[in-house]
Formats: sequence, C-alpha cells, structure tokens
Amino acid sequence: MQTPDMRQIQWDAYIASSLLHVQEAKLERVLRPLVPDGSAVQALMHVDEHKAWMQAAASPDSCTNVALHPSCRSVAVSAELVPLLLFSTNDYLGLSAHPAVKAAAAEAAAQVGCGPRSSALVAGFTSEHRQLELELSVLKGTQDALLFPTGYAANVAVVAVLASVSSARGAPAAEPGQQQQQQQQQQQVVVLSDELNHASIIDGARL
Repeated sequence: MQTPDMRQIQWDAYIASSLLHVQEAKLERVLRPLVPDGSAVQALMHVDEHKAWMQAAASPDSCTNVALHPSCRSVAVSAELVPLLLFSTNDYLGLSAHPAVKAAAAEAAAQVGCGPRSSALVAGFTSEHRQLELELSVLKGTQDALLFPTGYAANVAVVAVLASVSSARGAPAAEPGQQQQQQQQQQQVVVLSDELNHASIIDGARL
C-alpha cells in the first residue's frame, strides 16, 4: 500500500514530466499582470517584467512566455510601469472604459450587489437578466433571446445543440421498437470545422 508521501512524489513527478512536455513544445503560457489605466486600448506593465519579456522574445530558442520576473510577483501600483497598447482584447467597441457603461455598472452594483451569486440554473437568473434578454430580442427582431456568461459557453452550447437538432430532424419518428435505431441515427452528424477555429467551436462540435 502506498503511503501519502509516495503518492505525493508520484504526483510531483507526473506534474514535472507534463510541464516539461509543454515547455518542449513551446506551449507554456504565463499570466502577466497588467495594471489598468482606465483605457480600453492601453494598460501598464511592471518595467522589470517588460524587460524580461522582451529579452525572451529576442531569443530564437526561447518561448516568449517565460516565467514572471521575481519583482513582479507582487505588483505595486507605485512601481515603475511601462504603457502597452492592447491589440488582443475582446473589448472591440471600447465599452469597458465608456463613462456611461461604468456609471451604469456602478449604479447596478449599488442597487443589487456584485454578481448573481450563483449560476443561472441555480439562483443566478435575475429579473435584470430576463429584461436584458427581452430587450435584445426586440433589438434583433427575434422571438426571444438567451444570455450566456461567456462567448465560450455560447459557442459550446449553440454548436452542440444545432448538431443535435439537425440530427433529430433527419431521423424518422420513433416506433416502440425503433428507439435504439433512432438514437443511432441522431448521432450521425458530420461537422466540418477548420483546425484554426476557436477552441469553443471545436469543443461544441465534439459534444
């Protein structure tokens, strides 16, 4: 019987091996802390972290996602910071820094608190969420609308459902002895997906 220490050693060895594999494939990613400055297209980074990042990027044998500089493990706002332009965010319209949006968010937080307290299926679906769905359906001229917490969740759900619905429509009505055959037919769905599609689309197709 293995002792807790032996299991810990095996687990540590597994983690080290897996991490080495990721590093050799140059797929390691590091979260680099940015300091918001109120802009939708710019943020600030600790000067030492920026220097370490740029030095790694200049090396042809190194992945740019090197570990955090030791001085950046606790970022102080008063530290020397470098401004960076952001070209990879999802804030396409710059609404995160729009005065009206910030004022509305502050007002909503003061009235109903921060966050819905749980997932929508448990107790997080509020009257405000439903009102937004109704207003979005009117705006888009649709029968109804459905909110998702993230774009990833939306793609995973929508792609999976569309594939299932398409399959179900193509299957004949089930007779008492044909339920298993219909289930097999419902699973016969072909999704053609580009390998460079977003992971959420690929995951939705797999589901």
